[in-house]
Amino acid sequence: MYSSNFIAGFGAPGSGKTLDDFLNFIQLNSPLLASLLVSFKDGTITVSGKGEKLETGTATIGNTIYVDPSLLPNGQKALSFGMLADALAHELGHALLPDGESDEAAALNPTEAIQLGQKAEGSAVTAEFLVSQQLLAAGVPGFLAPDGKPEEYSDRSGGLASSLVGALGNLKASDFTNLDSIKSHSDFLTAAESIGGAYYTNQRPSANPTITYQTSWVSTWFLETQFVESVAQRVSEVCADELMRRTLKDFARNASLISGARMLDGICNDNPTLPALQKYSESHTAIQ
Repeated sequence: MYSSNFIAGFGAPGSGKTLDDFLNFIQLNSPLLASLLVSFKDGTITVSGKGEKLETGTATIGNTIYVDPSLLPNGQKALSFGMLADALAHELGHALLPDGESDEAAALNPTEAIQLGQKAEGSAVTAEFLVSQQLLAAGVPGFLAPDGKPEEYSDRSGGLASSLVGALGNLKASDFTNLDSIKSHSDFLTAAESIGGAYYTNQRPSANPTITYQTSWVSTWFLETQFVESVAQRVSEVCADELMRRTLKDFARNASLISGARMLDGICNDNPTLPALQKYSESHTAIQ
């Protein structure tokens, strides 16, 4: 479950910062997060590789959670155990909750792509919020703003958590002890997904100031549906080879955008869309 590189990001025995120390911290302070990790037992938690730039710090792709190694205890931007736990809760929300993983390419239009993205980020925020509330109740520092508002990993200002506290109604964070307990409180889950999704819509998934989560969701939809279809049609027209068309269509869906752009440019170099795609791909570096 935990890769060797992920484990290596923690401290040496006796430092109080080993992976076992971290897992004991979770077990002591957040029953929900401890249970979510058990539910994720068949998945992998690892660090991002040298070629991957996680500008959001963490990401979930399929059944694998990636963490920027600089955020681990041995890293230059090491998070506290509390904030690292909350960041993991966010990614476990993506991996485990029903709406946690979005597929913008399956959307019928840009509006639906945005709705799928909002639900996915809203699911992640829901798990993150509940864990942050449990950590706060356990007295873990870092989850209370100077003005008394509760904080969480995604928003240190307290505004997001305060809105989610309102969505709890008569429920308490301690009522949520496992994955099923989140799913069973469907009214809260729906409300929390809506609040979290709306918050993330205008946040930035990377350092690029022109890209928000909303533009990322719509761009993904366009590139994986409209653009791929138009490129496939263009290749068919220029190369007049059905097998090549299908091959390039599959490649464009599965390969990295920049590699796909260069390959298509080499075969059909009169396509004016490719330079624009290359420029976009080089700037859009966030995995999620």
